[in-house]
Amino acid sequence: DCISGPSEIITHNHDGLLVEDQNIEAMAVQLHQLMNDDSLRAKLARNAPRALDKFSIENVGRQWEDMFRKVLADN
Repeated sequence: DCISGPSEIITHNHDGLLVEDQNIEAMAVQLHQLMNDDSLRAKLARNAPRALDKFSIENVGRQWEDMFRKVLADN
């Protein structure tokens, strides 16, 4: 997990795992947990595709349209 990016896409322990940037020990712990926990892997795999829905062309397009409408309404 770094300043921008991963935490905007991933919800820790729901659709992925976030580890503090440059924390090698925490990364090793999370990888060990992931490799040894079948149910955690299954849960993350099941939820991960839904995390991408907010980045679909429909949702992103709607956000752009809303922004343009707001800008035009303010003028």
